Amino acid sequence: MPQPRPWLADATTIAALIQRNPSTVRSWIRRGHLRHKRIGPGGKPLYDVEEAEKLAAARQPKEA
Repeated sequence: MPQPRPWLADATTIAALIQRNPSTVRSWIRRGHLRHKRIGPGGKPLYDVEEAEKLAAARQPKEA
């Protein structure tokens, strides 16, 4: 059985989906924690949403 294709989205959409600040997602990208899977229409890099969700879960903000 073939693997399901990943759901891809741009960085701004991913930030909204995982309820994180877009600058946080851009930081993950810049640091190499989140890598693009494909280039979408208009030349925008697209990222795996599931991968971003896992990254967000692993990096939950600490409560004071």
